[in-house]
Amino acid sequence: MIELQLFTAAYKNFQPMYGVPVQISNGRPKFGIKYPLRYKAQLLYPEWSMVKADVPMDVFNERYHQVLDHRGVDNIRDQLTAIAEHAGDPRLVLMCFEWQAKDCHRKGFADWWEKATGEHVPEVP
Repeated sequence: MIELQLFTAAYKNFQPMYGVPVQISNGRPKFGIKYPLRYKAQLLYPEWSMVKADVPMDVFNERYHQVLDHRGVDNIRDQLTAIAEHAGDPRLVLMCFEWQAKDCHRKGFADWWEKATGEHVPEVP
């Protein structure tokens, strides 16, 4: 079994040297990107109702963590492992739109994952 190495990044900050880009946003970038975006981790997508809600980030993350709890660490790990195995690279970069991680669900995921598994998920430089 492959040992995952997870990172997060904004679509505009990604460089191929970081690993395999993985979409965790509900939509794909409509602006031009200079790398292929072949993989999606749908279990990390926030619900559309959450995306459309105008709530503070801490409220959003509380709800998002409940969604992730329901989806389950094992199911999420299985989906991410399958992506890494198919891509042939354990370094997955979980991608979304927000420039600052603190303003994005990718940071919410990283915090939840570390709490649930003890595995740190850093933002790429």
